Amino acid sequence: IYGPYQWGRYDLLILPPSFPYGGMENPRLSFITPSLLAGDRSLVSVIAHELAHSWSGNLVSNRTWRDIWLNEGTTSYLEARLMEVLYGKERANEERVLVYQALLEYLERVPREMQPLAPVFATGDPDVGQDGMEYAKGQMLLEHLEAMFGRETFDAFMAGYFDYFAFQAISTEQFLEYADRELLQAVPGRYTREELEEWLYQPGLPAGRTVPRSANLQAAAAAAPAWVSGELPVDKLSIPQWSPQATVYFIKALPPDLAADRLLELDGAWAFSSSTNAEVARAWFIEVARRRFEPAYDRMRRYLGSHGRTRLVKPVYEALTLNGEDRALALEVFEEVSGRYHPLTVAAIEPLFEVGGVE
Repeated sequence: IYGPYQWGRYDLLILPPSFPYGGMENPRLSFITPSLLAGDRSLVSVIAHELAHSWSGNLVSNRTWRDIWLNEGTTSYLEARLMEVLYGKERANEERVLVYQALLEYLERVPREMQPLAPVFATGDPDVGQDGMEYAKGQMLLEHLEAMFGRETFDAFMAGYFDYFAFQAISTEQFLEYADRELLQAVPGRYTREELEEWLYQPGLPAGRTVPRSANLQAAAAAAPAWVSGELPVDKLSIPQWSPQATVYFIKALPPDLAADRLLELDGAWAFSSSTNAEVARAWFIEVARRRFEPAYDRMRRYLGSHGRTRLVKPVYEALTLNGEDRALALEVFEEVSGRYHPLTVAAIEPLFEVGGVE
């Protein structure tokens, strides 16, 4: 999309389950979590992300941790573009909507001073400070610029960006100056420097942002109340035809007061507790913990013991600690299986058990 691959060969190395990340973008050899091996190639977006780092992150890198969005936000944008190539725009839009929803959740918990794409780091760990928000907000900025200028114009700009800064580590200010000169001034009156600076230096999201939409996810969300009301029988849900993203969206759309016998009916029909798709299982077990759906607790314990990727296990522990009853159970399970986790995953989960660790 944005110029030739510059690194010769590209390989993937599948690491043990304790690997704490989805992937790590070493040039020529990406490290990958085994949780992506769903058996149907449905979780390849992480592979697309790590491959995209061959341009954003490895070819053009960030100068300081303050500029990390240039690495991760740009890569997330490229990931979505690659998913379009592989599966079409509607499937890519499913993931864009989930990214946007995650961004809104980030903005509820990330301190306002850390919400600009290029915040001022006074002290502390920058990775903790933005909590991963830079992936989503950076992607949404580039999606917005594409919408404002059109794909053809924006693609020419991005191709020039990668060529101009190839094999350099750059700052947010260098990106801003280049974008001002090569995009904003090249198409006068379309978008102002001040509007771009709002993304880079202000908290929250600009009012005129581009909001992604997905007809598939809207249909999945609509199926949840239709099933709950009895309008749609459980065996008529279109889950086999849905992507994992649509299934996750359906699970998240279930009403919070849904009775346990209905959850049992759903699990019995579609075996969410036995899912080999890590993203579906993650969404399901977060709800299992949040709702105290005890018939699935044994499976939940097995899930927490078989995965070590922080993204997959931390939210389940957090849901357990917050449901009002299972903080002690969460600690018991953690003490039982934490020897299988990477130290980074352990360090991410341990604060949940401290007094005041979860709000």
